[in-house]
Amino acid sequence: EHRRALPLLLRAIELSPEGQGLWNALGLCYQQLEQHEEALSAFDRALLLDPHFTAAMANRATTLIALARLVEAKAEFEAALVDDPNHVIALAGLAALAARRGNWPEARHFGQTAQSRVPGYPMAVLAEAEADIAEGQLEEAEASLTMLNENDQVHIIDQAIATGLLGDLADKRGDVKTAFAAWTRSGEVFRRYYQSHFSTIETP
Repeated sequence: EHRRALPLLLRAIELSPEGQGLWNALGLCYQQLEQHEEALSAFDRALLLDPHFTAAMANRATTLIALARLVEAKAEFEAALVDDPNHVIALAGLAALAARRGNWPEARHFGQTAQSRVPGYPMAVLAEAEADIAEGQLEEAEASLTMLNENDQVHIIDQAIATGLLGDLADKRGDVKTAFAAWTRSGEVFRRYYQSHFSTIETP
């Protein structure tokens, strides 16, 4: 779907090169195709046209995470919040980055703030669940992760991450068998998804 959309977006930009929304859409398309450098360039163009385009800021930050440029991603999310303190992607992104650093109070703060804007927002739920597991609040983590896995609207990759965290939770309880089964299921979802995803991308 994104591969088919790409030439249409490029043609639209040829006709309307000053459309910052088109550049943002192009960046999202490249992002879905795992072409992160191209996505970054598209978001940069959108922000050149409108430096306060918070959607492009947050999308650019997400791309920076994919490129392992985490310090820059954090700064970009923070910049988005200056213009829009309620931007849920920026709030959830900061929660996820804090969880990566093991800063559980910050992960919880940004995760809860994101969920006060959009309850059940997956990236925020996952960051809070990581904090809960790390701090021994296993029942709370189990409830929120199970909720994600039972919601058909949640992306399969977010559900795979939730399943992996349920494995971490089981491991913390000493239930190695359940933990290993959850990690295996999570890994299999990742494998199938990316195998299917990359098989649709044409290589020169």
